[in-house]
Amino acid sequence: MNWNLVKEQNIHINNNPFVLKNFLDSPSAYLDWNAVNECLYRRDMDWQLISSNGFKIEIPKVDSVWYGIHSDAHFINNQVRSGCGFIIQQYGRYNKLTNDLLCDVESNFYCVSDIHAYGGSKPTNSFNAHCDETCNFIIQVEGSTPWTVYNESFSFISSPNFYFPSDSEITPDLQVELTPGDALYIPAWRYHKATPNTKRLSMSIAMMQKYPHTPCINRQTLLTIS
Repeated sequence: MNWNLVKEQNIHINNNPFVLKNFLDSPSAYLDWNAVNECLYRRDMDWQLISSNGFKIEIPKVDSVWYGIHSDAHFINNQVRSGCGFIIQQYGRYNKLTNDLLCDVESNFYCVSDIHAYGGSKPTNSFNAHCDETCNFIIQVEGSTPWTVYNESFSFISSPNFYFPSDSEITPDLQVELTPGDALYIPAWRYHKATPNTKRLSMSIAMMQKYPHTPCINRQTLLTIS
């Protein structure tokens, strides 16, 4: 990836949303449905589900004498098959390729990052207009997804809780339909919304501000054990 294309946007003084078409070659090398299915068996992946009303669904927990308490993978599977959207957090630790992608991000920008895998098995649910405390690069992997980034942003000093605005309170700034390989930059705290109209997969590279004492994982390539 050519991160200089991002730096050319002058985000140090112009922190506005933008789109880079065909930014990532072969995005399916980082995320595909085989990886999604494998993540159902991983205990180090945090799953979230999105209901038809645009909010999270609580995932039941199950207990096992060998594996302890963990999210119910059968529940997740059934909900996704029925049309719920999903998020897999901590996907940056899925394999060496995803780790190296984040190593590249953290080498180019002053942040700590993770990949959140988003998707749905059919035209599916996504969050209502909302904001995130992180800056995000949304990279489309499969299908096409219309996105809207709004002019308005949330001020964290206004409330201890996130605020979810009505449509009448926000006005579109950028509207785009992402196709595989495209990247969308969303500044922190800016309201945004995806409207998936196909089966889809995407990666959200979440970038949190890095402070002098922020705990950071060492993403340098590990030795191969043989």
